[in-house]
Amino acid sequence: MNSTLSIHKASTYKLLLPILVGGILVGLVIAKENVLFSGVLAGLALFIILIRRPELSLAILFNGTFIYFYSVYKLGFETNRLMTGGFYAFLAFSYILGGILLVAKRPQKFRLGSIDLLFICLFFLVFLSYFMFYTGSESTYKKIAYAPLLVIAPYFSIRFLTSEERIKKFFNYCVLVAVILITPAFYELFFNPIFAGSGRFSMYMFEGGSNNPILFGITFAVLLIILFVWILEQRKLKSKYLILMIPSMFLLLRSGSRGAVISLFITMLFYILIMGRLRLKTKVYAMVFIALLIWGAYQFIPESTAGFYQYTFSPEARVNPISSVYGRITIWKQAINDFKENPILGVGIGNSVGGSGFPHNIILEVSAELGILGLLILIPMCYLTVKKAIMFIKREKRQDLNLLMKLSLLLFIYFLAEAMVSGSITQQTQLFMSMGIIVSLVKLKGREKSCDGRSRQGEL
Repeated sequence: MNSTLSIHKASTYKLLLPILVGGILVGLVIAKENVLFSGVLAGLALFIILIRRPELSLAILFNGTFIYFYSVYKLGFETNRLMTGGFYAFLAFSYILGGILLVAKRPQKFRLGSIDLLFICLFFLVFLSYFMFYTGSESTYKKIAYAPLLVIAPYFSIRFLTSEERIKKFFNYCVLVAVILITPAFYELFFNPIFAGSGRFSMYMFEGGSNNPILFGITFAVLLIILFVWILEQRKLKSKYLILMIPSMFLLLRSGSRGAVISLFITMLFYILIMGRLRLKTKVYAMVFIALLIWGAYQFIPESTAGFYQYTFSPEARVNPISSVYGRITIWKQAINDFKENPILGVGIGNSVGGSGFPHNIILEVSAELGILGLLILIPMCYLTVKKAIMFIKREKRQDLNLLMKLSLLLFIYFLAEAMVSGSITQQTQLFMSMGIIVSLVKLKGREKSCDGRSRQGEL
């Protein structure tokens, strides 16, 4: 049996376990009386587990933060900055400490590559821009506060995953944390009247209608990407993957997150037509399979959600002032004007689009807030990431490493596409984490070549 497929060989009980955990999440509400005491005990136990498995805490940050938001919702609380910041700090402390312990067990030189240096330069420029153009606005403060916990710490911590086994576990955990959410998601759809007629869906609804269908859609898009690649790379349609893909596609479409859906479509086309070494027949089958999966799931979404998607592509959506499409077009134009105002250094981090700081497009955001100088860092960084990953895929003969790089590159492409319509640069956690995994795999291969060269010299 080829070891390259070991990443996929989860037994049935391992597949059912996260579904069971998801079911347990639904019953959180019954433990309200002892929630504080139970929460402390659970937190301590979880902390020990996460330190021993930093790839798990990184996977939760990458694709499982919805577990936190849903748990808070079911316990009857409201999220606030202190609570959510504490959650991210808890994860950060666990994966940083776990990463340090990993390095301590297997001491090795941590060499910075070109992408690492560009990343450092980019966020040095972000902080420099903050001090140079400080206005004291809420948006500026939020963006600069997000950077350490949501981008910088995750990037360098995922660079600590310097073994093939750890990176495999990271992807497995990314699947598991998403699978955990499937059961409670359908529970909320069927039994929670709040979501009965909603056009967009995200499992929770705090006071004032606060929810996050974009993050919800992204969670299942990541699950679909990983499962789809596993299927094609094995050349076999496994029933357990299909069982997960059908509800995942439905939940993705039900979220009403247009960016998450479109980014998935772009990513799948990139894999089938450009990156995947697939025969023409396999490409046709893959595209038909995706089309049927989307069409089948689309038949079951409510009319309100279907109408929402249809309205997005209508001429009215582009001219109606209350439309989010019109809003996006407007802020993109504002960001372009900000860039024209100060093309060299930009208007300062968080100061674009009339002080809101959210152009909802990473290229326009960097252009407007960091100027040409920021673009001269970001664009080469993205270009080198894709270039190094493609070169790795072309040259690497081992199927397991090749598969890991394909997954990393596809996730990077997905989040780069999604960053063109949503989020801000200091919230693009998954984009920069995907970049970090690619760098780690390239460095891992470099160390293997170096070790092989030394062993051959020793034999001579």
